[in-house]
Amino acid sequence: MLFDGYLGSEPDAPLVRPFDADGWFDTGDLGVVDGVGRLRILGRGSDRILTGGENVDPAEVEAAVVEWPGAEAACVVGLDDDEWGERVAAVVVDAGRFEAAGGLAALEDHLRARLAGFKRPRSWRVVEGLPLLPSGKVDRRACRLLLVESDNASSAEALR
Repeated sequence: MLFDGYLGSEPDAPLVRPFDADGWFDTGDLGVVDGVGRLRILGRGSDRILTGGENVDPAEVEAAVVEWPGAEAACVVGLDDDEWGERVAAVVVDAGRFEAAGGLAALEDHLRARLAGFKRPRSWRVVEGLPLLPSGKVDRRACRLLLVESDNASSAEALR
């Protein structure tokens, strides 16, 4: 995925190199090294949500959501918010027992015990499956659009 030039290109031709001064390529990934030297990837810096001056890593919220028995998978994104900058929002895949597990109220109770208030989603969309990119990764942009559509529908419903 990374290269220094094309075969047969002029050796002195200037190249655009995505490396920093020390020769490292900045992927934008975030991670931490634990006490025994293992690297744990937290997600991409560009996915981080800034809400009311607080940073929220979507992977942390997604992990808490899928601990709940009614959720099979989740995608957490930030939505524009006039007051907070961004608000945390989540698309949740119904594991076939969402309502039997207590529905949204039970999921919110579950998260209240695990996450700080600013990390808990304020907007939700329950779906049968997450939209995927051709690579098989979750399409975060499509999830954001699903949430915006839900918000717009809720706002229109409130106006009636």
